[in-house]
Amino acid sequence: MPDLAAAVAAMPIDDAWFVLNGEDADGTEQAALEAFEAVDIPCKVFHSKLFEFDFGSARNEMLELAAESGAWLLLLDPDSPPVGALPDGWDDDPSPVRELQLRDRWGASWWMSYLVNSDAILSGARYVGRAHEFLALDGATLIRLDSPFIDRRGFGATPERNRWYVKVLREDLQADPGNARAAFYLANTLRDMGEDVEALQVYITRAAMPGSDEETFWAIHQAGCCLDRLGNHVNAMRVLLMAHTFRPSRPEPLCVLAQLANRNGEHLTALAMAQRGLELKPTTDELFIDGTVTAWGLALEQAVAWWYLGKQADAYAEFERILAMEGLPDYVIQRLRDNLTLQGITAPPQQGGDLGKMSPSISPAPPHATGEPPTTTTPRIVTEPARRTAAKSAEGLGQM
Repeated sequence: MPDLAAAVAAMPIDDAWFVLNGEDADGTEQAALEAFEAVDIPCKVFHSKLFEFDFGSARNEMLELAAESGAWLLLLDPDSPPVGALPDGWDDDPSPVRELQLRDRWGASWWMSYLVNSDAILSGARYVGRAHEFLALDGATLIRLDSPFIDRRGFGATPERNRWYVKVLREDLQADPGNARAAFYLANTLRDMGEDVEALQVYITRAAMPGSDEETFWAIHQAGCCLDRLGNHVNAMRVLLMAHTFRPSRPEPLCVLAQLANRNGEHLTALAMAQRGLELKPTTDELFIDGTVTAWGLALEQAVAWWYLGKQADAYAEFERILAMEGLPDYVIQRLRDNLTLQGITAPPQQGGDLGKMSPSISPAPPHATGEPPTTTTPRIVTEPARRTAAKSAEGLGQM
Protein backbone atom coordinates (compact mmCIF):
# COMPACT_ATOMS: atom_id res chain seq x y z
CA MET A 1 0.00 0.00 0.00
CA PRO A 2 1.17 3.62 -0.36
CA ASP A 3 3.27 5.21 2.33
CA LEU A 4 0.39 7.10 3.90
CA ALA A 5 2.61 8.97 6.33
CA ALA A 6 4.61 10.38 3.41
CA ALA A 7 1.42 11.29 1.59
CA VAL A 8 0.05 13.18 4.58
CA ALA A 9 3.34 15.02 5.03
CA ALA A 10 3.53 16.01 1.37
CA MET A 11 -0.07 17.01 0.76
CA PRO A 12 -2.05 19.64 2.68
CA ILE A 13 -5.20 17.54 2.41
CA ASP A 14 -6.48 17.63 5.96
CA ASP A 15 -10.28 17.47 5.62
CA ALA A 16 -10.70 13.77 4.90
CA TRP A 17 -9.11 10.88 3.05
CA PHE A 18 -10.74 8.08 1.10
CA VAL A 19 -8.87 4.80 0.62
CA LEU A 20 -10.14 2.37 -2.00
CA ASN A 21 -8.83 -1.12 -1.41
CA GLY A 22 -9.36 -4.57 -2.85
CA GLU A 23 -11.18 -7.21 -0.86
CA ASP A 24 -8.05 -9.05 0.27
CA ALA A 25 -7.18 -9.18 3.96
CA ASP A 26 -3.66 -7.75 3.66
CA GLY A 27 -3.90 -5.29 6.54
CA THR A 28 -4.35 -2.20 4.35
CA GLU A 29 -7.58 -1.06 6.02
CA GLN A 30 -6.19 -1.22 9.56
CA ALA A 31 -2.93 0.45 8.55
CA ALA A 32 -4.82 3.29 6.85
CA LEU A 33 -7.11 3.89 9.80
CA GLU A 34 -4.20 3.92 12.24
CA ALA A 35 -2.08 6.25 10.07
CA PHE A 36 -4.78 8.90 9.84
CA GLU A 37 -5.93 8.53 13.42
CA ALA A 38 -2.38 9.39 14.47
CA VAL A 39 -2.65 12.80 12.74
CA ASP A 40 -6.32 13.33 13.61
CA ILE A 41 -7.59 13.28 10.01
CA PRO A 42 -10.83 11.46 9.12
CA CYS A 43 -10.36 8.46 6.86
CA LYS A 44 -12.83 6.06 5.32
CA VAL A 45 -11.82 2.81 3.61
CA PHE A 46 -13.91 1.41 0.75
CA HIS A 47 -13.56 -1.99 -0.89
CA SER A 48 -13.94 -2.96 -4.53
CA LYS A 49 -14.06 -6.33 -6.28
CA LEU A 50 -13.09 -4.55 -9.49
CA PHE A 51 -9.43 -4.40 -8.43
CA GLU A 52 -9.25 -8.09 -9.25
CA PHE A 53 -9.89 -7.64 -12.98
CA ASP A 54 -10.33 -3.98 -14.01
CA PHE A 55 -8.12 -1.26 -12.53
CA GLY A 56 -9.70 1.52 -14.60
CA SER A 57 -13.24 0.80 -13.39
CA ALA A 58 -12.00 0.45 -9.80
CA ARG A 59 -10.40 3.88 -10.00
CA ASN A 60 -13.61 5.30 -11.49
CA GLU A 61 -15.40 4.07 -8.37
CA MET A 62 -12.94 6.14 -6.37
CA LEU A 63 -13.64 9.20 -8.54
CA GLU A 64 -17.36 8.82 -7.96
CA LEU A 65 -16.83 8.62 -4.19
CA ALA A 66 -14.94 11.91 -4.28
CA ALA A 67 -17.05 13.69 -6.89
CA GLU A 68 -19.31 15.46 -4.41
CA SER A 69 -16.58 16.40 -1.95
CA GLY A 70 -15.61 19.68 -3.62
CA ALA A 71 -11.99 18.86 -2.87
CA TRP A 72 -8.79 17.77 -4.55
CA LEU A 73 -8.20 14.08 -5.11
CA LEU A 74 -4.66 12.70 -4.76
CA LEU A 75 -4.21 9.51 -6.75
CA LEU A 76 -1.67 7.10 -5.28
CA ASP A 77 -0.50 3.64 -6.29
CA PRO A 78 1.02 0.93 -4.10
CA ASP A 79 4.64 1.57 -3.18
CA SER A 80 4.62 4.98 -4.88
CA PRO A 81 4.68 7.73 -2.23
CA PRO A 82 4.98 11.46 -2.98
CA VAL A 83 8.33 13.03 -2.11
CA GLY A 84 8.47 16.71 -1.29
CA ALA A 85 5.72 19.22 -0.58
CA LEU A 86 3.30 21.18 -2.72
CA PRO A 87 4.61 24.68 -3.51
CA ASP A 88 2.86 27.81 -2.34
CA GLY A 89 0.05 28.80 -4.66
CA TRP A 90 -0.24 25.35 -6.21
CA ASP A 91 -4.04 25.70 -6.44
CA ASP A 92 -4.21 29.36 -7.56
CA ASP A 93 -4.87 28.46 -11.20
CA PRO A 94 -8.52 27.53 -11.80
CA SER A 95 -7.58 24.45 -13.85
CA PRO A 96 -8.89 21.35 -12.05
CA VAL A 97 -5.86 19.15 -12.86
CA ARG A 98 -2.25 19.08 -11.65
CA GLU A 99 0.40 16.81 -13.14
CA LEU A 100 3.16 15.33 -11.00
CA GLN A 101 6.37 13.72 -12.24
CA LEU A 102 6.87 10.00 -11.69
CA ARG A 103 10.40 8.61 -11.36
CA ASP A 104 11.30 4.94 -11.39
CA ARG A 105 14.38 3.09 -10.18
CA TRP A 106 15.79 2.80 -13.71
CA GLY A 107 16.06 6.58 -14.17
CA ALA A 108 12.98 6.98 -16.36
CA SER A 109 10.54 9.81 -15.66
CA TRP A 110 7.16 10.85 -17.01
CA TRP A 111 4.17 13.02 -16.04
CA MET A 112 0.70 11.95 -14.96
CA SER A 113 -2.45 13.61 -13.61
CA TYR A 114 -2.17 12.78 -9.92
CA LEU A 115 -4.06 15.73 -8.43
CA VAL A 116 -7.58 16.17 -9.75
CA ASN A 117 -10.26 18.52 -8.46
CA SER A 118 -13.81 17.26 -8.09
CA ASP A 119 -14.81 19.80 -10.77
CA ALA A 120 -12.93 17.69 -13.33
CA ILE A 121 -14.67 14.56 -12.08
CA LEU A 122 -18.10 16.17 -12.37
CA SER A 123 -17.14 17.31 -15.88
CA GLY A 124 -16.57 13.71 -16.98
CA ALA A 125 -12.95 12.82 -16.13
CA ARG A 126 -12.72 9.02 -16.20
CA TYR A 127 -10.10 6.32 -16.30
CA VAL A 128 -9.79 4.34 -19.52
CA GLY A 129 -8.36 0.83 -19.74
CA ARG A 130 -8.42 -2.26 -17.56
CA ALA A 131 -4.64 -2.30 -17.16
CA HIS A 132 -2.16 0.56 -17.50
CA GLU A 133 -5.19 2.81 -17.28
CA PHE A 134 -5.00 6.55 -17.87
CA LEU A 135 -7.16 9.49 -16.86
CA ALA A 136 -9.11 10.89 -19.82
CA LEU A 137 -9.74 14.61 -19.35
CA ASP A 138 -12.03 16.43 -21.73
CA GLY A 139 -10.38 19.74 -22.58
CA ALA A 140 -8.86 20.35 -19.14
CA THR A 141 -5.70 22.47 -18.94
CA LEU A 142 -2.86 20.51 -17.31
CA ILE A 143 -0.71 22.39 -14.80
CA ARG A 144 2.63 20.78 -13.92
CA LEU A 145 4.10 21.00 -10.45
CA ASP A 146 7.82 20.59 -9.77
CA SER A 147 7.08 19.22 -6.31
CA PRO A 148 6.29 16.71 -5.04
CA PHE A 149 7.32 13.89 -7.35
CA ILE A 150 5.93 10.36 -7.18
CA ASP A 151 8.64 7.91 -6.17
CA ARG A 152 8.21 4.62 -8.01
CA ARG A 153 11.73 3.42 -7.28
CA GLY A 154 10.39 0.76 -4.94
CA PHE A 155 7.57 -0.27 -7.27
CA GLY A 156 7.68 -3.57 -9.08
CA ALA A 157 4.92 -5.78 -10.41
CA THR A 158 4.90 -9.34 -9.08
CA PRO A 159 5.15 -12.25 -11.54
CA GLU A 160 1.48 -12.94 -10.89
CA ARG A 161 0.54 -9.34 -11.65
CA ASN A 162 2.64 -9.36 -14.84
CA ARG A 163 0.87 -12.52 -16.03
CA TRP A 164 -2.44 -10.78 -15.38
CA TYR A 165 -1.27 -7.73 -17.37
CA VAL A 166 -0.31 -9.97 -20.30
CA LYS A 167 -3.67 -11.74 -20.26
CA VAL A 168 -5.69 -8.50 -20.14
CA LEU A 169 -3.60 -6.64 -22.71
CA ARG A 170 -3.71 -9.57 -25.14
CA GLU A 171 -7.49 -9.65 -24.81
CA ASP A 172 -7.69 -5.89 -25.40
CA LEU A 173 -5.44 -6.14 -28.45
CA GLN A 174 -7.45 -9.05 -29.84
CA ALA A 175 -10.67 -7.06 -29.39
CA ASP A 176 -9.11 -3.99 -31.01
CA PRO A 177 -6.01 -4.77 -33.15
CA GLY A 178 -5.44 -1.04 -33.56
CA ASN A 179 -5.08 -0.43 -29.83
CA ALA A 180 -1.57 1.04 -29.82
CA ARG A 181 -1.53 1.57 -26.06
CA ALA A 182 -2.37 -2.09 -25.38
CA ALA A 183 0.36 -3.21 -27.80
CA PHE A 184 2.93 -0.92 -26.23
CA TYR A 185 2.31 -1.99 -22.65
CA LEU A 186 2.03 -5.65 -23.62
CA ALA A 187 5.52 -5.39 -25.12
CA ASN A 188 6.82 -3.60 -22.01
CA THR A 189 5.37 -6.27 -19.72
CA LEU A 190 6.82 -9.12 -21.79
CA ARG A 191 10.20 -7.38 -21.69
CA ASP A 192 10.00 -7.02 -17.90
CA MET A 193 9.28 -10.77 -17.69
CA GLY A 194 12.39 -11.53 -19.74
CA GLU A 195 10.33 -12.78 -22.73
CA ASP A 196 12.44 -10.94 -25.29
CA VAL A 197 11.43 -12.93 -28.39
CA GLU A 198 7.74 -12.17 -27.96
CA ALA A 199 8.40 -8.64 -26.68
CA LEU A 200 10.39 -7.96 -29.86
CA GLN A 201 7.47 -9.04 -32.05
CA VAL A 202 5.01 -6.84 -30.16
CA TYR A 203 7.35 -3.83 -30.16
CA ILE A 204 7.57 -4.17 -33.94
CA THR A 205 3.79 -4.35 -34.16
CA ARG A 206 3.49 -1.19 -32.06
CA ALA A 207 6.18 0.66 -34.03
CA ALA A 208 4.14 0.19 -37.21
CA MET A 209 0.94 1.60 -35.64
CA PRO A 210 -0.21 5.22 -35.72
CA GLY A 211 0.21 6.92 -32.39
CA SER A 212 2.47 9.06 -30.26
CA ASP A 213 5.87 9.65 -31.88
CA GLU A 214 7.58 9.40 -28.50
CA GLU A 215 5.93 6.04 -27.84
CA THR A 216 6.82 4.85 -31.35
CA PHE A 217 10.43 5.88 -30.78
CA TRP A 218 10.58 3.96 -27.52
CA ALA A 219 9.11 0.87 -29.20
CA ILE A 220 11.83 0.95 -31.89
CA HIS A 221 14.52 1.58 -29.27
CA GLN A 222 13.32 -1.30 -27.11
CA ALA A 223 13.17 -3.58 -30.17
CA GLY A 224 16.88 -2.86 -30.62
CA CYS A 225 17.55 -3.67 -26.96
CA CYS A 226 15.65 -6.96 -27.31
CA LEU A 227 17.73 -7.90 -30.35
CA ASP A 228 20.90 -7.19 -28.37
CA ARG A 229 19.81 -9.41 -25.49
CA LEU A 230 18.90 -12.13 -28.00
CA GLY A 231 22.46 -12.08 -29.32
CA ASN A 232 21.64 -10.49 -32.69
CA HIS A 233 24.07 -7.62 -32.28
CA VAL A 234 24.31 -6.66 -35.96
CA ASN A 235 20.57 -6.16 -36.31
CA ALA A 236 20.45 -4.58 -32.84
CA MET A 237 22.81 -1.85 -34.04
CA ARG A 238 20.79 -1.44 -37.22
CA VAL A 239 17.51 -1.00 -35.33
CA LEU A 240 19.05 1.30 -32.70
CA LEU A 241 20.34 3.50 -35.52
CA MET A 242 16.77 3.53 -36.87
CA ALA A 243 15.56 4.70 -33.46
CA HIS A 244 18.15 7.49 -33.41
CA THR A 245 17.22 8.54 -36.96
CA PHE A 246 13.52 8.52 -36.05
CA ARG A 247 14.10 10.82 -33.08
CA PRO A 248 17.61 12.31 -33.22
CA SER A 249 17.08 14.43 -30.10
CA ARG A 250 17.05 11.33 -27.87
CA PRO A 251 20.37 10.03 -26.50
CA GLU A 252 19.25 6.56 -25.36
CA PRO A 253 19.98 4.66 -28.62
CA LEU A 254 23.42 6.28 -28.83
CA CYS A 255 24.24 5.08 -25.33
CA VAL A 256 23.28 1.49 -26.11
CA LEU A 257 25.15 1.67 -29.43
CA ALA A 258 28.27 2.86 -27.58
CA GLN A 259 27.87 -0.01 -25.11
CA LEU A 260 27.55 -2.52 -27.96
CA ALA A 261 30.61 -1.14 -29.71
CA ASN A 262 32.71 -1.23 -26.54
CA ARG A 263 31.69 -4.84 -25.89
CA ASN A 264 32.67 -5.74 -29.45
CA GLY A 265 36.06 -4.03 -29.18
CA GLU A 266 35.08 -1.23 -31.59
CA HIS A 267 36.19 1.54 -29.28
CA LEU A 268 36.50 4.32 -31.87
CA THR A 269 32.88 3.69 -32.84
CA ALA A 270 31.90 3.62 -29.16
CA LEU A 271 33.67 6.91 -28.57
CA ALA A 272 31.93 8.53 -31.54
CA MET A 273 28.49 7.35 -30.37
CA ALA A 274 29.06 8.44 -26.78
CA GLN A 275 30.38 11.83 -27.73
CA ARG A 276 27.51 12.39 -30.15
CA GLY A 277 25.09 11.67 -27.32
CA LEU A 278 26.93 14.00 -24.95
CA GLU A 279 26.70 16.80 -27.51
CA LEU A 280 22.91 16.66 -27.72
CA LYS A 281 20.86 19.39 -26.13
CA PRO A 282 18.41 18.29 -23.43
CA THR A 283 15.39 16.71 -25.10
CA THR A 284 11.99 18.38 -24.96
CA ASP A 285 10.31 14.96 -25.04
CA GLU A 286 8.22 14.01 -22.03
CA LEU A 287 7.74 10.24 -22.21
CA PHE A 288 10.13 7.46 -21.17
CA ILE A 289 13.11 9.71 -20.51
CA ASP A 290 16.03 7.64 -19.19
CA GLY A 291 17.83 10.07 -16.92
CA THR A 292 20.71 7.66 -16.27
CA VAL A 293 21.88 8.02 -19.86
CA THR A 294 22.71 11.71 -19.56
CA ALA A 295 23.64 11.49 -15.86
CA TRP A 296 26.37 8.85 -16.25
CA GLY A 297 25.66 6.30 -19.01
CA LEU A 298 27.20 8.15 -21.95
CA ALA A 299 30.10 9.41 -19.85
CA LEU A 300 30.84 5.87 -18.71
CA GLU A 301 30.92 4.52 -22.28
CA GLN A 302 33.20 7.38 -23.29
CA ALA A 303 35.55 6.56 -20.41
CA VAL A 304 35.68 2.85 -21.30
CA ALA A 305 36.52 3.77 -24.90
CA TRP A 306 39.19 6.20 -23.72
CA TRP A 307 40.81 3.47 -21.63
CA TYR A 308 41.25 1.15 -24.59
CA LEU A 309 42.35 3.97 -26.89
CA GLY A 310 45.30 4.84 -24.65
CA LYS A 311 43.79 7.67 -22.61
CA GLN A 312 43.87 5.86 -19.27
CA ALA A 313 44.41 8.99 -17.18
CA ASP A 314 41.32 10.64 -18.67
CA ALA A 315 39.32 7.43 -18.23
CA TYR A 316 40.41 7.07 -14.60
CA ALA A 317 39.42 10.67 -13.85
CA GLU A 318 36.01 10.07 -15.41
CA PHE A 319 35.49 6.87 -13.42
CA GLU A 320 36.31 8.77 -10.24
CA ARG A 321 33.92 11.59 -11.20
CA ILE A 322 31.10 9.12 -11.84
CA LEU A 323 31.77 7.27 -8.59
CA ALA A 324 31.38 10.55 -6.69
CA MET A 325 27.85 11.09 -8.04
CA GLU A 326 24.96 10.93 -5.61
CA GLY A 327 22.29 8.33 -6.25
CA LEU A 328 24.48 6.10 -8.42
CA PRO A 329 23.00 2.56 -8.53
CA ASP A 330 24.84 0.01 -6.42
CA TYR A 331 25.56 -2.28 -9.37
CA VAL A 332 27.29 0.58 -11.23
CA ILE A 333 29.39 1.47 -8.19
CA GLN A 334 30.44 -2.16 -7.79
CA ARG A 335 31.35 -2.61 -11.43
CA LEU A 336 33.40 0.58 -11.50
CA ARG A 337 35.26 -0.45 -8.36
CA ASP A 338 35.77 -3.95 -9.78
CA ASN A 339 37.28 -2.45 -12.92
CA LEU A 340 39.73 -0.34 -10.96
CA THR A 341 40.59 -3.25 -8.64
CA LEU A 342 41.08 -5.50 -11.67
CA GLN A 343 43.78 -3.11 -12.86
CA GLY A 344 45.40 -2.91 -9.42
CA ILE A 345 44.97 0.86 -9.69
CA THR A 346 45.71 2.82 -6.53
CA ALA A 347 46.72 6.07 -8.26
CA PRO A 348 45.85 7.78 -11.54
CA PRO A 349 47.54 5.91 -14.43
CA GLN A 350 49.64 7.45 -17.15
CA GLN A 351 48.27 8.01 -20.62
CA GLY A 352 49.20 5.17 -22.98
CA GLY A 353 49.92 2.75 -20.13
CA ASP A 354 49.19 -0.95 -19.91
CA LEU A 355 45.61 -1.59 -21.02
CA GLY A 356 44.99 -4.53 -18.72
CA LYS A 357 41.66 -6.36 -18.90
CA MET A 358 38.88 -3.95 -18.14
CA SER A 359 35.41 -5.47 -17.76
CA PRO A 360 32.81 -4.73 -20.41
CA SER A 361 30.94 -1.45 -20.14
CA ILE A 362 27.83 -1.19 -18.01
CA SER A 363 25.34 1.16 -19.59
CA PRO A 364 21.74 1.24 -18.35
CA ALA A 365 19.55 -1.64 -19.45
CA PRO A 366 15.80 -2.25 -19.39
CA PRO A 367 14.44 -3.86 -16.23
CA HIS A 368 13.92 -7.60 -16.15
CA ALA A 369 11.73 -9.68 -13.90
CA THR A 370 14.61 -10.22 -11.51
CA GLY A 371 14.58 -6.55 -10.53
CA GLU A 372 18.21 -6.12 -11.58
CA PRO A 373 19.56 -5.10 -14.98
CA PRO A 374 21.26 -7.83 -16.97
CA THR A 375 25.06 -7.70 -16.85
CA THR A 376 27.39 -8.03 -19.78
CA THR A 377 29.55 -10.59 -17.97
CA THR A 378 26.82 -13.24 -17.88
CA PRO A 379 25.19 -13.29 -21.31
CA ARG A 380 21.87 -15.05 -21.73
CA ILE A 381 21.84 -18.35 -23.58
CA VAL A 382 20.01 -17.76 -26.85
CA THR A 383 18.68 -20.68 -28.85
CA GLU A 384 19.07 -20.85 -32.60
CA PRO A 385 15.29 -20.52 -33.20
CA ALA A 386 15.35 -17.35 -31.11
CA ARG A 387 18.22 -16.01 -33.21
CA ARG A 388 16.29 -16.73 -36.42
CA THR A 389 13.19 -15.07 -35.00
CA ALA A 390 15.21 -12.01 -33.99
CA ALA A 391 16.77 -11.74 -37.45
CA LYS A 392 13.40 -12.09 -39.18
CA SER A 393 11.87 -9.51 -36.84
CA ALA A 394 14.61 -7.02 -37.59
CA GLU A 395 13.93 -7.46 -41.30
CA GLY A 396 10.26 -6.77 -40.67
CA LEU A 397 11.06 -3.62 -38.71
CA GLY A 398 13.12 -2.33 -41.59
CA GLN A 399 10.15 -2.76 -43.92
CA MET A 400 7.71 -0.69 -41.85
